[in-house]
Amino acid sequence: MYRSLTCVALLCSAALAAPPPVPTGEWLTGPALPAAVYEEDFAGAGASGTRLLLRPDGRYARTELDFSYTPGYFGSYIITCGTLNVRVETGRYAVSGDRLSFQPEQAREVNGLSPYALNSGCKRSEGIASVTRPAPYRATYALSGTQLAVNFSGGRQIYSPRPAQSADEGAAASRSVPVGGLGAPGTPAVQSAAPRAASLPTAPLVTPEPYTATGTWQARLQVQALEVTLEFKLYDDGERSLSGSGFVGSQYVAWVLGSRTGTFDLGLDVDGTELKLKVEGRFTGDRYEGTFRAVDGSGGDLGGGTLTMSRDRR
Repeated sequence: MYRSLTCVALLCSAALAAPPPVPTGEWLTGPALPAAVYEEDFAGAGASGTRLLLRPDGRYARTELDFSYTPGYFGSYIITCGTLNVRVETGRYAVSGDRLSFQPEQAREVNGLSPYALNSGCKRSEGIASVTRPAPYRATYALSGTQLAVNFSGGRQIYSPRPAQSADEGAAASRSVPVGGLGAPGTPAVQSAAPRAASLPTAPLVTPEPYTATGTWQARLQVQALEVTLEFKLYDDGERSLSGSGFVGSQYVAWVLGSRTGTFDLGLDVDGTELKLKVEGRFTGDRYEGTFRAVDGSGGDLGGGTLTMSRDRR
């Protein structure tokens, strides 16, 4: 298999793609909350979201905020009560090519925490806290435009940078969350004036499930008479993005990142060095047909071929 991938590289002039840029910075999913919410003032969160902070000095912080609702009562009315499960992992990281190595030093968890904004009638909870030290782990990543896709073990996360804010917007955001950390004394509970659950919600409209490219695909790369087969596990976020990983057996050999319309970048690991392909094509049900051009680090054309895929329905 590696011999075949090497042949693809040779047929594309054997030029090597430049290594991906180091993804230093603050990367988010969900709403862009004030920094204190991700670090200590967790009760200021009003929605789910994640944050990956990769500092230039080699330290990182990875925060997961899981916001959900539980039932409560306001007199005889059934109401919704917000609750948070939080996990913050900190430690050191290193970058090698498109690989991230994490060395966690501590992971803090708080389960069942009440947010500051809580309906009247809901019981406030400080949650159950615990501290652990996870084992080291690795991930792969790819940068495409302003998006960072990270393949963690058992999952994938696509981040965007924190949106730019004016000075006034930044000041308003910093004031929107009480200062002092989790369970700070004197922090008032923000309560709604009246329970919203007094009126029953209308039933949601039933709409057909939209098309998605998410799934396992059997792929074939062809350059003239040479053919290389791969298996791709793709994820379609339902909005704009497509990402995924490529395998030969259980061996990770490729990454995918781009648009769910069928235009994406494909990075192949050829004997430890990455070859980047620019792919253009179209998904039609459980089939994909497209063409690719290999490019060097400066975007120079190295030759091309075809890519076809079929979805594994097993």
